Amino acid sequence: MNNVGHTILIIGIAAVCTIFLRAVPFLIFGGKRAVPEGIRYLGNYLPAAIMAVLAIYCLRNIQLFRGNHGVPELIATGLVILLHSWKKNILLTVFLSTMCYMIMIQFIFT
Repeated sequence: MNNVGHTILIIGIAAVCTIFLRAVPFLIFGGKRAVPEGIRYLGNYLPAAIMAVLAIYCLRNIQLFRGNHGVPELIATGLVILLHSWKKNILLTVFLSTMCYMIMIQFIFT
């Protein structure tokens, strides 16, 4: 099998798995069956927990006593908090804060 066929096969398998995993909750909980309390609890608290883990992951390599002292990361993080508190638009928040961070690390804090 050549590379193109192999790539198409991998994409196809990934697509089938994704569709299956997205359909399973509807197959299990669809209709008149009630969603268990544990699943509801996870649905309420897991998004915030995931965001906290992602924030920690993104800020884990800040070195306060070397280089630019984490200033671009902290400014971008503050911008994320301000923009999302103000506009509540995740696309705008991600785009503007990423653009701000990239400008800072490419041109200001080189």
